[in-house]
Amino acid sequence: MKLRLTYTPENVGEPILSKLILAKGLEINIIEARISGDRGTMIVDVPLRRDELEGVLGFLKDRGVEVEEIAFAIELDEGKCIYCGACVSPCPVQAIRMEGPRDIRIDQDRCVRCLICVNACPMRAIRAV
Repeated sequence: MKLRLTYTPENVGEPILSKLILAKGLEINIIEARISGDRGTMIVDVPLRRDELEGVLGFLKDRGVEVEEIAFAIELDEGKCIYCGACVSPCPVQAIRMEGPRDIRIDQDRCVRCLICVNACPMRAIRAV
């Protein structure tokens, strides 16, 4: 499950994610992180089912981290797509790639749901679902 974690000035300097990993014995993949001295946002992939996630969410919220579940996916409408590749380069995590002249692939596991590709597509062939 992908989560967006937002840190505040009060907790941005704390090793909260490290403590979570050690306390729960999890392997958490950090997909994207933007941390400064007073704010921070991370997108992480936690390999748990929804029913197993409550302890993780509680751990983070108890330490002042705002948690948002990223539940939607990105979908390509091949009927509208002209395979121009305008969606490929702006993707910050390389989740979209061209595998041939008429073959665009979206890696949902890699995608961070930033919607840059949706806005970059001149034909509006990509959408969040």
